[in-house]
Amino acid sequence: MSVKTFVVSQGTLLSALSLLEDVPRSVLWDGFESYSLSPVQGKPSLLARLVSSLKHIGGGYGSFSLLGIFNKPVVNRSWGLLQEYGHQDLAYGPNFNYEEVLVSSSSLIAMFVSLISVAMAYMLLYLPPVRWILRRLANSDSVNPDYAGSITNSLTATNVTWASSAEHCAPVRTTFKTKNCDIAYLGASVMISECALSLVLTLHERTLGHVLTDRLRRSEYFDIRTEVVQDDIN
Repeated sequence: MSVKTFVVSQGTLLSALSLLEDVPRSVLWDGFESYSLSPVQGKPSLLARLVSSLKHIGGGYGSFSLLGIFNKPVVNRSWGLLQEYGHQDLAYGPNFNYEEVLVSSSSLIAMFVSLISVAMAYMLLYLPPVRWILRRLANSDSVNPDYAGSITNSLTATNVTWASSAEHCAPVRTTFKTKNCDIAYLGASVMISECALSLVLTLHERTLGHVLTDRLRRSEYFDIRTEVVQDDIN
């Protein structure tokens, strides 16, 4: 995932600070477990990597993603529900593994971003003065961006999927890009609305994924493309 000039709204920042202050640390750490929300346990995996090679998406390196810590249990919940209660042809299989990173241009930059992110996370978790300073800044109008200034925000997310048991199965790469909107406000609102409408209007669970992507494309705020990766990623 790569982000350009991303901003965090005041409400989002204050909600995150409340989460860190009100939820016990033991509960937070339990929630960060990869399969904390899944009805079944899957293959053990690392919580995150400091540096990852991204040659399978066209090059570059991946750094530690704070959002990935929250997203991984949610993705694994979908995996667990399909494994436990879904149809056989919908399940991902016992070797499913999900990783999320931020894209960097070099391994050095990726390592630097990862170390800074880990240090920031540690300070927010265990140093109350840091949270106090951040809350004071969040309540200051001078540091809160207006909507007009955030319209140039953009998000590009690349997902690469391949079968662990297929020797000659080419990976599939899906690229998700925002366009004509900022991801922090309008883009997020459109995504939430389209997800809700997909759930309400879709009767057959097998087609839900296609319905959502089709709706996002028609909204003209997202560009979603899928292609078979021909390069050797081994």
